Amino acid sequence: MAAGTYKNGVAIIVTYQAVGLATGKTITMSVYDEAHALDEGQSGAMAEIGSTGRYWKSFTPDAEGEWIIVMTNTTDGGGDVVKAFAVAGHDVDSIGDAVAAVEGKVDTVDTVVDAIKAVTDVESGVKADVATVDGKVDAVDTVVDAIKAVTDVESGVKAVADAVQAKTDLIGASVAPAGEYDTELDQNLSTTESNIRGGDSDTLKTLSDQIDAVSAPAMVG
Repeated sequence: MAAGTYKNGVAIIVTYQAVGLATGKTITMSVYDEAHALDEGQSGAMAEIGSTGRYWKSFTPDAEGEWIIVMTNTTDGGGDVVKAFAVAGHDVDSIGDAVAAVEGKVDTVDTVVDAIKAVTDVESGVKADVATVDGKVDAVDTVVDAIKAVTDVESGVKAVADAVQAKTDLIGASVAPAGEYDTELDQNLSTTESNIRGGDSDTLKTLSDQIDAVSAPAMVG
C-alpha cells in the first residue's frame, strides 16, 4: 500500500500495529531502496510505543523512487505488512515552504517597487520644481532684457546730450562776450571821429556850414 509522497533525504517514520494490540512483540522492519535492494543498515527491530501494541522505526531515503518497507511479527511468525513510499525531490511541506519563500520574495519585490515608485515620485516633483524655476528664470531674463533696453536708450540719450553740450561749448568759445563788442565799437567810433577831424579844420568847417545851410535856407526875394 502506498503511504504517500516523501522528500528525499528526510527521515520517514514507519508504524506497525500488532493484531489485537498485542504488546511485547518483536517486530522487524526490512527496508528496500528504489532499486528494491535490501538496505540492511536501515533494517532492524521496531520499538513499541509504550505498551500500546503499536511499534515504530524510521529510515532515511537517499534516492528518489519507490521504497518498500516490509514489517514482520517475528514473535508470532506472521502478520507481515508491506508499505510503499514514493520518494521525490520535494514534498508537500517543501513545496509549501517554496511557495512561502516565493511569496516572501514577491513581498520584497513589492517593497522594492514601492521604494522605486517613491523615488520616481520625488524625481517627478523635482522635475516639476525645476520647470517652475526655469519659468521664473525666463521671466527674470525677460525683465533683465527690458531693463537693458531702457538703459541702452538712456545711454543713447546721454550720448546725444553730450554731443549737444560739446557743440554749445564750441559755440560759446567762438562768440565774443558783449563787453568785447562794446570796446570794439568804441574804437571804431573813435577812429571815425579822428578820421573826420583828421586835423583838417576846413573839412569840419565845410561840414558845419553845410549843416547850417540846411537848417536855415537863404531868403529869396
